[in-house]
Amino acid sequence: MNAAVIQRLSNAVATFASGEQVSGIFDDAHARGDVGMLAMADSRPTFTLLTADIPLAVRNWFVLYVNPGLSTEESDAVDLRLVLRGATYRVTEHEPDGTGMSTLVLKRELRA
Repeated sequence: MNAAVIQRLSNAVATFASGEQVSGIFDDAHARGDVGMLAMADSRPTFTLLTADIPLAVRNWFVLYVNPGLSTEESDAVDLRLVLRGATYRVTEHEPDGTGMSTLVLKRELRA
């Protein structure tokens, strides 16, 4: 059932740093962050896909580490980047829903 949903609603293909390509649902919804008395507009890009389609190294990273991907200097660090619609993002959170679907919360990487 989940595979049929992704096949029908998929609007993007993500390429992980490992080279694996997966279909899913990309969303870059508006998000508002409150900073004291100020409100700041932002977005919260996400990619929803089958949990089984997430590369195993990425899934395991989020199981083993509390603050994943914050340091790429560690010898056991996993490259959490993916390319989606020509932009590079870093996976900052993995939110499995318990039914075989997952949402990856992304942060767009700025070009140097």
